[in-house]
Parts: sequence; C-alpha cells; structure tokens
Amino acid sequence: MQSQLYVGKVRPLHIDTTQLANYQFTNNEVLNSKEAIRQRWIDLNRGMELGKLKQAPCRLIFESDEGDLISLEDNIWAVTMKSVILQSGRVIPIPCIHDIVF
Repeated sequence: MQSQLYVGKVRPLHIDTTQLANYQFTNNEVLNSKEAIRQRWIDLNRGMELGKLKQAPCRLIFESDEGDLISLEDNIWAVTMKSVILQSGRVIPIPCIHDIVF
C-alpha cells in the first residue's frame, strides 16, 4: 500500500488530538483486500517503533462513523489486536484506519 495524503479523490479533514473525542469510529473494515489489511498492520507496527524510539509522529487517516475521512498526527504508543493507542492517550479502532503516513 502506498501511503498518500489522499484516499481516493477525497482529502481528509485534518484535526488535532484534542478534537478526536468529538468523533465516533466505524467498526466496519474500511480496506478491501487482505494484502491492504496486512500492510496496514505492518505500517502500524512500524509507526509504533518510530513513535517510541525516535519520538517521530505519523499521520493516521481514518474513517468516522458518519463516513468522513479524518487525518490526525500523533505518535503511536501501542498497537493491540483491535486498537491503536496514541501518545495523547486516545484510542482508535484499527478497522477504521485507511492509511498511515510517515
């Protein structure tokens, strides 16, 4: 999966981590192929390593429950089987994440 700031032809709305509480997340899988899902998992773990070791933030592009594309920049602090935990303490479900940009 090639990281892009645009998913398809829609530019995501960029928000600050403090605004994340205003959004609900879809629990439906937003990616269409097993390869894309596998690559997202690889990218999330790479982002976690960069966030912890080098304090390097990455940009997450995800989908809200209303279908809006949103981007957010923060350090990935942990990746569980179902969620991503950001340094700010916010939690995002993995199935709603479209892309991770380094």
